[in-house]
Amino acid sequence: MLPSWLLLSAALLQTPAIPPQATLEKERGDNLVAADQLESALRAYDTAIGLAPTFVEAMNQKGVTLVRLGRMEDAVAAFDKALELAPDYAMAHYNRGFALKKLGRHDEVIRAFEKYIQLMPDDAGGYFQLAEGHYVKGNFDEALQNYERFVSMEKDPAQTKKIDHANKRIAELKDKKEKAAAAAAASGAQTAAPQGNAPTAMRTKPVPDASGLNAGVPSNSVLYITPERESLCNAKMAEGVSLRSDGKGRDAVFALQEAVQANPKNMRALYELAEAYASLDYFAQAAERWEKVLEADIPQALRSQTKDKLENAYRQLDARGIPHKGSSQNTKVIQLQKKAGPVPQSKPMDPKAQEAFLKGTVLFNDKDYAGAIQQYDIAIVIHPDISELYSARGSAWLASNDPTRALADFSQAKQHGPALALPIYGIAEANYALERFSDALTNYELFLQSTAADAKEEMRAKAKARIEQLKQRQNQGPQLNFSH
Repeated sequence: MLPSWLLLSAALLQTPAIPPQATLEKERGDNLVAADQLESALRAYDTAIGLAPTFVEAMNQKGVTLVRLGRMEDAVAAFDKALELAPDYAMAHYNRGFALKKLGRHDEVIRAFEKYIQLMPDDAGGYFQLAEGHYVKGNFDEALQNYERFVSMEKDPAQTKKIDHANKRIAELKDKKEKAAAAAAASGAQTAAPQGNAPTAMRTKPVPDASGLNAGVPSNSVLYITPERESLCNAKMAEGVSLRSDGKGRDAVFALQEAVQANPKNMRALYELAEAYASLDYFAQAAERWEKVLEADIPQALRSQTKDKLENAYRQLDARGIPHKGSSQNTKVIQLQKKAGPVPQSKPMDPKAQEAFLKGTVLFNDKDYAGAIQQYDIAIVIHPDISELYSARGSAWLASNDPTRALADFSQAKQHGPALALPIYGIAEANYALERFSDALTNYELFLQSTAADAKEEMRAKAKARIEQLKQRQNQGPQLNFSH
């Protein structure tokens, strides 16, 4: 099973400015990963990379998703691309090493984790993975040193299984070493004879010094915080608060993430990270972190302040129909149905799909079209045969000024609901936006011929107006670009 932190971006990378639409696509991919919709997430990351070819965070997340899909060669290629653009992107080195391990390419595994440790010498997890690579290759002395380094650094109780595994390896390797020494002494030789294919003459190799740095960033293994880490935490926290005050919410999030990574026990840093998320209207992420702050032993003033912030975040989530800790499923659905109003539904839906469909409709009504598309994605993955879901997403694409994607969705809607009128109307609208006026006219006329219940009067009125307008254009000649 992959470590949970493998799904997270590491730190702020010095890359060219990323277009907002690319960031939205990457965030859409993250949400789809959280919903375990991996193929859809992959498409979202590809879209983000297409919009921003230097978006290394999206490339890293694409690689992680490919690992989860079992496509290790493709994952390595994605991490390689990210590292071409950002050679010191530590997390991509770790993730690449993980994928190479699955492929059995252990020489490359060793190089990947050596580079990772060079960049992140305070992460215990890196030493564990490097030890594993050396052990498989028969480099027992290097394996022993790195297992011992891992055990000396890793204090997180959640890593007990790995610690036990490392201790067993240490005992095994020390036993090999003692037997080799005894055999050498008995024979008068400096080294023992090889046993099987595994070399027993232990080779030595320096391991990067991690003394004084006990915080395992990706594995969340921090227990003892050094003065250096506390200083880094405070500096990054001050930087993040300043960036947020300047209206640079996204940069503030990155700085405060680094503060929390430096000292996960600093609840003020976690509180400020939640504030940064809230400033970007990411209330779910903010609420999750304020909840963690309240679980800690904190001063009463900070507790009271955090409770107020958390209650406000809950109100914001309720207003958006988004569930949060303590909200019941029935309450969620009722709230969503009230906010969404009547929605067409020709087939019964899985509860999770229905919830996503209703959330998407609420977000669409609030003109949050990117958020609506994310929810419709989730529903479509569960029910790829329901026409109304494609029509809903097509409407969101149209509202987002992306008629090409809208046309594709309305065409799918027509395929799955040939008796419905809305897909025909959507195809007409998308063609009109694409200036394919002949196709638009044909579909507006088909829509008016429909007797389906979803052919609403307001849509009929608009279709009639469009037909009149398009026929006038047609009569004025081809110079008006009627034919495409």
